[in-house]
Order: sequence, then structure tokens, then C-alpha cells
Amino acid sequence: MSSTSTSTSASASANGHLGVCGDALALPFPTGSIDLVACSLLAHHFPADPLRTLLRELDRVARHRVVVVDLRRSWVAAAGIWLASFPLGFHPISRHDGRVSVLRAFTPAELRRHITDATGAHATVTKRAGYRLLATWCPAATVHTPATTT
Repeated sequence: MSSTSTSTSASASANGHLGVCGDALALPFPTGSIDLVACSLLAHHFPADPLRTLLRELDRVARHRVVVVDLRRSWVAAAGIWLASFPLGFHPISRHDGRVSVLRAFTPAELRRHITDATGAHATVTKRAGYRLLATWCPAATVHTPATTT
């Protein structure tokens, strides 16, 4: 662990924020222990089998809702990110990664199918600005536990 991440972690802890480092394919949380689970711009980095594992894990730890925001595949967006990367001064690696990420992204039907195949849930998948997709669903085994006070 670097001194930067250690000091950042210590600062977050001092301010009452909890930081957890773990494997996205084996989340270190009990089933149904997180009220709202969000996954932002990560899913397109996974091949099909690990993606299904990721989606099952998000579903497993969620108590009330799962939200996945990811890229929507588009040749227009791929060309746009490529062209915009020059005047914006992107590093060549970032320029390449941006284009590849958009081309590895999902159509709404593909993302919906991955979610259903992985979890059995019928997700609502909508197109959003910036060539994004928003998928949301109630976890398969919704856990209703009474709120506790301390």
C-alpha cells in the first residue's frame, strides 16, 4: 500500500467515512447488507463470465436496489472520443482506452440480458446522456430487516 493511499484512507476514517478494498467478484459484505449498491463505468471491462459473477455479487449484497451505470456502444461515440481526445490533450493510452471502452460497451438489450442471465431479475435499462446506460433492479432475494438504532 502506498503512503498516499494510506494517508487518504486515514483521512477518510478520521472523517467518519468507511473505505473498503476488495474483489468485485467476491464482495466482502454479507448478503443483503447494503441498502443501495451502485456500479459505475466498470461492467464493460469484464468478459461475459466474470461480468455475470459481478452482477450476481451486486445483487447478492443489495438489500433494496442495484444501480449499474455504464457505457452504451456507439460508433459515433467512439469516433467522437477519438476526435475530441486530440484538442483535449489525452495521453495516447487514454485515447486508445476511451475508444476501446466505447466499442466494448453494451446495447440496452445486451445489458438487460446479462442482468437477467446472472440474477434472474428483470432490470429497467434506459439510455442516458453521454452515451450512458442506466440499469436498475430490485435484488432477487430482497431482504427486509427492521431498522436498528444504536
